[in-house]
Amino acid sequence: MVCPECYSDDSRVTPILDPEKCLKTHRQYVCSSCGRCICAEVDRNNKFRARFPFKTLEIAKLYVRAAEAIYGGSCEIYEIKYKNGRIFFRIFKSRQDLHEHLDRNPDQMCEKKVPLFKSSKFSSAKGSQMRNLTPQEVNIYLEEKFSKQSL
Repeated sequence: MVCPECYSDDSRVTPILDPEKCLKTHRQYVCSSCGRCICAEVDRNNKFRARFPFKTLEIAKLYVRAAEAIYGGSCEIYEIKYKNGRIFFRIFKSRQDLHEHLDRNPDQMCEKKVPLFKSSKFSSAKGSQMRNLTPQEVNIYLEEKFSKQSL
């Protein structure tokens, strides 16, 4: 069943890249419905995981809730094609942000110009949902994540 808050059917699928390091050192969005942690670390240049391109729409969906919590509103996922033929999926807070991104990056285009995913209902994050995890929480989460993968 897909979580109505974080849009995933696997409550331990994230973090994908180096999960232990991410959970220990980055701020997380903690879903209040299923407990899934999503990297919500923002660096001093205002960059965070959800602003980077994703290889698949499914992976982008895993990070859209953190982007919504950071941006404070519903977000959209678009398919971006690079001039070299590679296709990625990116999260934007609005169609205007998509167009601004494309204006800054002439080597990229969005042929469809319609979001492939947009949440139907936005609810703002509670303060306790955006936080660093305790070492005990990290250990429990990783244990649950890796025990699910071995099934």
